[in-house]
Amino acid sequence: MDKRLLTLKEAARYLGKTDKALYLSVMRKEVPFRKWGKKLIFDRMELDKFISTLPGVTFEDVLANKYSPLR
Repeated sequence: MDKRLLTLKEAARYLGKTDKALYLSVMRKEVPFRKWGKKLIFDRMELDKFISTLPGVTFEDVLANKYSPLR
């Protein structure tokens, strides 16, 4: 079973960022996070929702071939 709550280090690895880069994103309030005492924690489900809101081509768009350069 995958953990739902992640530490800063785990969340950084999950997002493909360095610990420092994720910490800076937290300080700028660019990613969802919680504080538990002095510790930062990240909900994997919230990170997944966050990722799905980023700009780009979705999986559904690729399957529908909406962005084919040949069209």
